[in-house]
Amino acid sequence: PLPELAFVAVSRLNGSAICDTFHSWLGRKVGLTADQLDGLADPATSPAYREVERLVIRYAEQLTTTGQVDDAVHTALAAQLPTRQLVVLAFTVAAAQFSNRVNGDLQIDLEHP
Repeated sequence: PLPELAFVAVSRLNGSAICDTFHSWLGRKVGLTADQLDGLADPATSPAYREVERLVIRYAEQLTTTGQVDDAVHTALAAQLPTRQLVVLAFTVAAAQFSNRVNGDLQIDLEHP
């Protein structure tokens, strides 16, 4: 569920309703809880997350807003995830940003794709 958590976090940062809706649904299918999805409003204080999930959210937020991730966040995440999962996470964040931008530009709505 970590990639879907990252995808939803990015979509909410970018205000992409279509990606948020679809990936929230997909996230629930792979194990994200309603509390985890709702907790994205204030992930630092939400009790719905373990440390690794908080790091994934911070990673997604930093990469989305600044284009880079703090060394401390990267080091902490690398201590908890294997390299393969870090690569998947990086590509997931990039894919979310791409999808958010394309859907926004095409003005695709939820009822009429």
